Amino acid sequence: MILELADFRIHPGQQAAFEEAVKRVDGVRDCLVVGVENEKFGQAVTAVVSLEDGATVDSAGIIASVKTDIAGYKAPKSVIFVDQVPRAPNGKADYRAAKDHAEAFLMVETDRAVAFVMDDILLASLVAGSKAPDDYVISKDAFSKQGLFQAAWESE
Repeated sequence: MILELADFRIHPGQQAAFEEAVKRVDGVRDCLVVGVENEKFGQAVTAVVSLEDGATVDSAGIIASVKTDIAGYKAPKSVIFVDQVPRAPNGKADYRAAKDHAEAFLMVETDRAVAFVMDDILLASLVAGSKAPDDYVISKDAFSKQGLFQAAWESE
Protein backbone atom coordinates (compact mmCIF):
# COMPACT_ATOMS: atom_id res chain seq x y z
CA MET A 1 0.00 0.00 0.00
CA ILE A 2 1.53 3.32 -1.08
CA LEU A 3 0.40 6.46 0.73
CA GLU A 4 0.11 9.34 -1.75
CA LEU A 5 0.74 12.59 0.09
CA ALA A 6 1.04 16.14 -1.23
CA ASP A 7 4.84 16.26 -1.30
CA PHE A 8 5.96 12.64 -1.11
CA ARG A 9 5.00 8.98 -1.20
CA ILE A 10 5.36 6.45 1.56
CA HIS A 11 6.12 2.99 0.21
CA PRO A 12 5.39 -0.17 2.22
CA GLY A 13 9.02 -0.58 3.28
CA GLN A 14 9.08 2.99 4.59
CA GLN A 15 5.85 2.60 6.53
CA ALA A 16 7.60 0.50 9.17
CA ALA A 17 9.99 3.39 9.93
CA PHE A 18 7.02 5.70 10.59
CA GLU A 19 5.41 3.09 12.84
CA GLU A 20 8.62 2.51 14.77
CA ALA A 21 8.96 6.27 15.38
CA VAL A 22 5.50 6.24 16.97
CA LYS A 23 6.22 3.05 18.95
CA ARG A 24 9.29 4.72 20.51
CA VAL A 25 7.03 7.24 22.27
CA ASP A 26 6.72 6.38 25.97
CA GLY A 27 3.38 4.74 26.65
CA VAL A 28 2.71 3.49 23.10
CA ARG A 29 2.19 -0.28 22.93
CA ASP A 30 1.52 -0.73 19.21
CA CYS A 31 0.91 1.33 16.09
CA LEU A 32 -0.03 1.15 12.44
CA VAL A 33 0.27 4.10 10.08
CA VAL A 34 -2.35 4.56 7.38
CA GLY A 35 -3.33 7.25 4.92
CA VAL A 36 -6.79 8.80 5.20
CA GLU A 37 -8.39 11.08 2.65
CA ASN A 38 -7.52 14.73 3.15
CA GLU A 39 -8.48 17.70 0.95
CA LYS A 40 -5.21 19.53 1.49
CA PHE A 41 -2.72 16.66 1.31
CA GLY A 42 -4.51 14.02 -0.81
CA GLN A 43 -3.94 11.61 2.02
CA ALA A 44 -2.83 12.45 5.53
CA VAL A 45 -0.62 10.19 7.64
CA THR A 46 -2.71 8.89 10.52
CA ALA A 47 -1.39 6.75 13.35
CA VAL A 48 -3.70 4.11 14.80
CA VAL A 49 -2.27 3.59 18.29
CA SER A 50 -2.84 1.40 21.32
CA LEU A 51 -1.39 2.53 24.64
CA GLU A 52 0.19 0.69 27.54
CA ASP A 53 -2.07 0.33 30.58
CA GLY A 54 -2.04 3.56 32.58
CA ALA A 55 -0.28 5.59 29.87
CA THR A 56 -1.30 9.25 29.73
CA VAL A 57 0.19 10.34 26.42
CA ASP A 58 -2.17 12.23 24.08
CA SER A 59 -2.20 12.75 20.31
CA ALA A 60 -0.36 16.09 20.52
CA GLY A 61 2.38 14.46 22.61
CA ILE A 62 2.78 11.60 20.16
CA ILE A 63 2.96 13.93 17.15
CA ALA A 64 5.46 16.24 18.88
CA SER A 65 7.66 13.32 19.90
CA VAL A 66 7.63 11.81 16.42
CA LYS A 67 8.65 15.18 14.93
CA THR A 68 11.88 14.98 16.95
CA ASP A 69 12.59 11.57 15.41
CA ILE A 70 11.62 12.05 11.74
CA ALA A 71 11.02 15.06 9.48
CA GLY A 72 8.07 17.10 10.71
CA TYR A 73 6.20 16.92 7.42
CA LYS A 74 6.29 13.12 7.68
CA ALA A 75 4.79 13.01 11.18
CA PRO A 76 1.18 11.87 11.57
CA LYS A 77 -1.41 14.61 11.13
CA SER A 78 -3.73 12.81 13.54
CA VAL A 79 -3.72 9.94 16.02
CA ILE A 80 -6.61 7.54 16.55
CA PHE A 81 -6.51 5.62 19.83
CA VAL A 82 -7.77 2.04 19.91
CA ASP A 83 -7.75 -0.64 22.58
CA GLN A 84 -5.91 -3.00 20.27
CA VAL A 85 -4.27 -2.26 16.91
CA PRO A 86 -5.89 -4.45 14.24
CA ARG A 87 -3.73 -7.47 13.46
CA ALA A 88 -4.36 -10.92 11.98
CA PRO A 89 -4.07 -13.95 14.30
CA ASN A 90 -0.48 -14.42 13.09
CA GLY A 91 0.41 -10.85 14.16
CA LYS A 92 0.51 -9.39 10.66
CA ALA A 93 -0.77 -5.82 10.36
CA ASP A 94 -4.37 -5.42 9.18
CA TYR A 95 -4.01 -2.09 7.39
CA ARG A 96 -7.47 -2.24 5.84
CA ALA A 97 -9.18 -2.51 9.25
CA ALA A 98 -6.93 0.22 10.70
CA LYS A 99 -7.72 2.55 7.79
CA ASP A 100 -11.48 1.85 8.03
CA HIS A 101 -11.43 2.59 11.75
CA ALA A 102 -9.43 5.81 11.34
CA GLU A 103 -11.59 7.10 8.48
CA ALA A 104 -14.83 6.33 10.32
CA PHE A 105 -13.95 8.40 13.37
CA LEU A 106 -12.38 11.20 11.31
CA MET A 107 -15.65 11.46 9.37
CA VAL A 108 -17.39 12.34 12.64
CA GLU A 109 -14.59 14.69 13.68
CA THR A 110 -14.81 16.60 10.37
CA ASP A 111 -18.64 16.75 10.37
CA ARG A 112 -19.06 14.36 7.42
CA ALA A 113 -21.00 11.98 9.70
CA VAL A 114 -23.09 12.61 12.80
CA ALA A 115 -22.60 9.36 14.68
CA PHE A 116 -20.15 6.54 15.24
CA VAL A 117 -21.28 3.31 16.88
CA MET A 118 -18.82 1.05 18.66
CA ASP A 119 -17.94 -0.32 22.09
CA ASP A 120 -18.33 2.49 24.65
CA ILE A 121 -14.85 2.11 26.16
CA LEU A 122 -13.14 2.22 22.76
CA LEU A 123 -15.32 5.14 21.71
CA ALA A 124 -14.42 7.01 24.91
CA SER A 125 -10.72 6.66 24.07
CA LEU A 126 -11.31 8.06 20.58
CA VAL A 127 -13.27 10.99 21.97
CA ALA A 128 -10.62 11.69 24.61
CA GLY A 129 -7.95 11.82 21.91
CA SER A 130 -9.96 14.03 19.57
CA LYS A 131 -9.32 17.72 18.93
CA ALA A 132 -12.46 18.76 20.84
CA PRO A 133 -13.57 16.06 23.30
CA ASP A 134 -16.30 18.26 24.78
CA ASP A 135 -18.10 18.29 21.42
CA TYR A 136 -19.05 14.61 21.75
CA VAL A 137 -21.71 12.78 23.73
CA ILE A 138 -21.62 9.06 24.38
CA SER A 139 -25.19 7.80 24.52
CA LYS A 140 -26.28 5.86 27.59
CA ASP A 141 -28.80 3.98 25.41
CA ALA A 142 -27.67 0.47 24.49
CA PHE A 143 -27.89 -0.58 20.88
CA SER A 144 -28.30 -4.33 20.63
CA LYS A 145 -29.93 -6.85 18.36
CA GLN A 146 -32.09 -8.00 21.24
CA GLY A 147 -33.34 -4.45 21.89
CA LEU A 148 -34.02 -3.80 18.21
CA PHE A 149 -35.83 -7.13 17.86
CA GLN A 150 -37.90 -6.50 20.98
CA ALA A 151 -38.89 -2.99 19.81
CA ALA A 152 -39.97 -4.36 16.41
CA TRP A 153 -41.89 -7.22 18.08
CA GLU A 154 -43.76 -4.86 20.44
CA SER A 155 -44.77 -2.51 17.60
CA GLU A 156 -46.61 -5.26 15.69
